[in-house]
Amino acid sequence: MIQQDRVSLTGLYSEEIFKLSVKQELIRRTQYPSPVALMFMSLIFDEAKLEHAQNMIQLFAGVLNTSFRISDIPGHYGDDFLILLPGTDGMGCQLAAERMIAQLGGTQNFGDDKKFQFKIHIGITSLSSTEETTVDNLIHEAELALREAQAAGPLGYKVYSRKLYSR
Repeated sequence: MIQQDRVSLTGLYSEEIFKLSVKQELIRRTQYPSPVALMFMSLIFDEAKLEHAQNMIQLFAGVLNTSFRISDIPGHYGDDFLILLPGTDGMGCQLAAERMIAQLGGTQNFGDDKKFQFKIHIGITSLSSTEETTVDNLIHEAELALREAQAAGPLGYKVYSRKLYSR
């Protein structure tokens, strides 16, 4: 499925619009310092559920659109999802990730007695009110944390550590 189809299917921002929104938030923070966090989420479908992937993505997008604050920005990133949480520090983002996992961890039903469980992985990164970065670096940090979460197993999250990945 091409990116535009997913955008129209879910109502979430495209990758391009999401990145522009993040850039605007990073610029805004230079005048009005505040923390910011980013969640990188990946859904895994088992082979038996691939035929229902479109329905599962719509359900997941609905959860994203209703589980976060109006100021939070959800968007697509390839086949994955990103959520920018302005004014949120790392601990607040971890609490939001725990809520998402709790909400999605049980059995879901989308009609016709079709039931499934989301297999979700979340990578988190955050900036304090004084730290600066670029859009691409912020996404890269969250992606590194996501890869750790995927290695650890479904229904979990990992937090990016600048100490661990320092160059």
